[in-house]
Amino acid sequence: MTSQLKCRVGGLTLLELLVVIAIISITAVVAIPSLQPLTSNTDARRITEELRQDLMFARSSALTSGTLVTIDPVELNDWNAGWTIFSQDGELRTKSVVSDNNEIQSQLLTDDGAALLDAFSFDERGRINAGGTVVFTISVEGCTGNNITSLIINPVGQIIAQGAACED
Repeated sequence: MTSQLKCRVGGLTLLELLVVIAIISITAVVAIPSLQPLTSNTDARRITEELRQDLMFARSSALTSGTLVTIDPVELNDWNAGWTIFSQDGELRTKSVVSDNNEIQSQLLTDDGAALLDAFSFDERGRINAGGTVVFTISVEGCTGNNITSLIINPVGQIIAQGAACED
């Protein structure tokens, strides 16, 4: 008696493939909106770090060169569009648009109150010549947790970062 061996070739049917694609699509539709705060929080930290590094660069350049180094927003009173760092020798660095959904607010705090800040400079000793304390507040739409950051530059030029809770 001869036995016939049936050999089945492994694979997927079209129906099985469509079911898997449907499951993946549904999972993606549910998961993608929950990633938005993660992206916003990452943007907030990135923007804060870029501004902090450029502020430290400007101060360091002023100390090294012994000249005045100025930080100026690319557009008048709009730090969201980016900033330029320059000295008497010319432009040192430019940062273009940082993010589409961020908000960078700048203030000059003096004994008389607060005012919007356009440009300010570090002198040859690394001190700011703005006549008070400079505060940058960085927030990004859709952030969660403690991802609103204030970068505070005191009159002697120290840069201090302070976090705050995002608004709900």
